[in-house]
Amino acid sequence: MSTFHTVEVTCAACQEPFEARLLDSLNADRHPAGRQELLDRTLHRHTCPHCGVHNVFDKPMLYTDLGQGLFVQSLPEVERLRFAALEHEIVQVHQGVFSSPNSPPFVREIGQAAPPRLVFGYEELREKIVAAEHDLDDRLIEILKLQLIMGWPDLLAAGLRVILLDGVSLLDGVISLDGVLPERGIEFVLLYADDDRADGLPVPTPDGAPRRLAAPMHLYDALAEQRPALRATYGQLFTGAWVNALRYKFNPDDLHP
Repeated sequence: MSTFHTVEVTCAACQEPFEARLLDSLNADRHPAGRQELLDRTLHRHTCPHCGVHNVFDKPMLYTDLGQGLFVQSLPEVERLRFAALEHEIVQVHQGVFSSPNSPPFVREIGQAAPPRLVFGYEELREKIVAAEHDLDDRLIEILKLQLIMGWPDLLAAGLRVILLDGVSLLDGVISLDGVLPERGIEFVLLYADDDRADGLPVPTPDGAPRRLAAPMHLYDALAEQRPALRATYGQLFTGAWVNALRYKFNPDDLHP
């Protein structure tokens, strides 16, 4: 089920209090409007009645969409440095729901189809929803991000902070031996060091650096064919609940090229 509460919040701009309706948990099967708000980047976005500034309240929330294989604990971005301990907690919660000694087989099967995931902030949660919607393995998406970074080091020089999965669309065409063929592309949004994410996606682009990238689907398909080898290199993406390329920023020794 989805759990709502009306609580008193404080505007980040004018520091005045006002009431806002916030979610503690969101079941997308029963509350599809909440899922759409996440995709539209409007969930928990409230306008201050005193000064008119838009506020996004990033709070803990359990997101479930078992039909899409999603059991995701979303936590505020400020908690990211504690990811190792928090991964253990969400795994324990997941086991309590789906793998208790008295759980019938069909419940265990549901849990296996919806493994525990941990995210920090609604953008990371949105990524999981987009990936599931397009039947993309979130682990391979994060590996694709890493390969994009390694193949384009100028992005880091421009202050790249994070790459976010944004969607999947039809590209204008890709060059092949048979000519230009239509192909789906995986679209990413790039955020840089000076970006302000309080209001959603940022506007300024530093020094002409790209704001968006589209990777042809055949790059993803090539990764899908290499899963066993990739598991050895990117082990933590296959065993941890926080499936995100950023984990290697904090623990680079976990990467075994």
